Amino acid sequence: MGFLGKEIARQHPWPQPSWATTLEMPGAPPPEAIDPKRFQLSWQDPTHWERIPEQPVSIVLTVPPVLPEPERERERLQTWGAWMNQNRPHCKSLVYISTTGVYPNREGLWDESTSLEPDGSKADLRLVTESVLSEFFKTRIIRSGAIYGKKRNIGERLIAGKPIPSGDHFVHRIHVADLAWIVRRALTEEDFPSLINAVDMDPSPSRAVADWILQQDFAPIQPGVQLNLQPGYATRKKQSPIKGRSISNRRLVETCSFRFLYPTFKEGLKEALD
Repeated sequence: MGFLGKEIARQHPWPQPSWATTLEMPGAPPPEAIDPKRFQLSWQDPTHWERIPEQPVSIVLTVPPVLPEPERERERLQTWGAWMNQNRPHCKSLVYISTTGVYPNREGLWDESTSLEPDGSKADLRLVTESVLSEFFKTRIIRSGAIYGKKRNIGERLIAGKPIPSGDHFVHRIHVADLAWIVRRALTEEDFPSLINAVDMDPSPSRAVADWILQQDFAPIQPGVQLNLQPGYATRKKQSPIKGRSISNRRLVETCSFRFLYPTFKEGLKEALD
């Protein structure tokens, strides 16, 4: 029940007995909230696995990899997958939120059929997770761009005086509400693709997004807010940004006929900052 999980739970009514997990025990939700039943679960603690309900479910896994070393994480996931197959055999399908970082950090248009070349250690871990989970579940893998929305966007970085990555390279994004809707479809549509990229229609440099925000009249952006630029990627700190690296969303738009609530960062940031 992190940033994405809360939006998934909030956006649609869920049939009972739906459930969601939190690492820390949550307080009582507001009376008007329509949430799945929530309980505490540490995915990396085998003593917690018995808390996973036994009724047939499809699981949405929004938790990032736990261990920093790919082989140790592989072993952990294989242990969990084998335990689930033996002890929760009715839990057969799983939607996993991965990353577009599994594609090469080189010029080119990369789609779901591209040979993979993770662009860093975090992407290595995501690719390991994709592979191992597919051994134990019928998986739907959603490779997401940078997730943004209210309280989590470049405008909030400007307000807080945090640096904005410089450069004119593409940054691929997806509004959290659109990603939650993609997850819903992956859960409920039998013919939904097993692998899909989730990025919006306008990959734009962070500098360009920040400049656009400062040209608008958003109330939270007070006069005098300064643009503090920082070289390179925020998410690929040890790599040079590649101007011509582009991720295709053709399968999402054409095959799945997906229509974005927020097709570009402009609609998304108006919703987040107005």
